[in-house]
Amino acid sequence: MSVDGRTRGRGGPGPARRGQGRDQRGPCDARREEGTRRGGPGAGRRNRLGSPGPERRERGSGTVLVVGAVGAVVAVVTGGLVLAGLVTDLHRARGAADLGALAAAGPLVRGGAPDCAAAAEVVRRNGAVLVACAGGGDGSVLVRVSVVVDGAGAPVLPSSVEAVARAGPAGDENGSR
Repeated sequence: MSVDGRTRGRGGPGPARRGQGRDQRGPCDARREEGTRRGGPGAGRRNRLGSPGPERRERGSGTVLVVGAVGAVVAVVTGGLVLAGLVTDLHRARGAADLGALAAAGPLVRGGAPDCAAAAEVVRRNGAVLVACAGGGDGSVLVRVSVVVDGAGAPVLPSSVEAVARAGPAGDENGSR
């Protein structure tokens, strides 16, 4: 009670508010104590130092974990797709080199010189570029081709992959040429 006989609300100066005489708590205080406030019993309570309890501090931590897990999955899948594209380009280069070597070795059967022009055309039609074509002393042809990597903009990927193929007579039974 104040000096003039009126009650003051919550320790502040001024006239008493209606309903404050018999219960000094507000409606939010009563709900908080009953546990009907959003978040269940104890939600919104503070510890002795005045900071929110562990229930309040950890709100939203599950969302952060899910976002991090989804980001990790996306990174792994993207890396796998880039690697699969690189392997596909390598297989394309090997196939083009094999076919180019066979095309260049065609005239060797009749005793002629390797046909590097035919090899270049076959390699081009298979999505590669002929880098080198040379006849060997043993009647074989060595062809080197290059394929530009599709995702060459990435700094960790090579800009192209190369493959080498040989076509010519097989070696003797011991494996030598």
